[in-house]
Amino acid sequence: MGRKQNPDSDHDAMTISEAAKLLHVSRTQLDTLIDEGKLDAVRYTQGGHRRIQRAALLAYKEEIKTTQKKGLNRMVEASECMGLYETELEELPVRRKS
Repeated sequence: MGRKQNPDSDHDAMTISEAAKLLHVSRTQLDTLIDEGKLDAVRYTQGGHRRIQRAALLAYKEEIKTTQKKGLNRMVEASECMGLYETELEELPVRRKS
């Protein structure tokens, strides 16, 4: 991956710390996502610090949300196929308003 310079000209460039906070991950995990190519809208300052485009982060966040939703749906379907879903719902504690 080549280094793109001068992210300061783009107002939507976020620092690694800001990006990690937005995605609710550690800076180390964010570095891993970048190194694995899962986040590719990375630019570098003249000092060598990475900046990531906010739009790319939001798109990645939405992609993860969609993947999680599909996974949860598959779990519910598997539970229903095994006849467990209704039983699980019946066993949930009932919350009462105070």
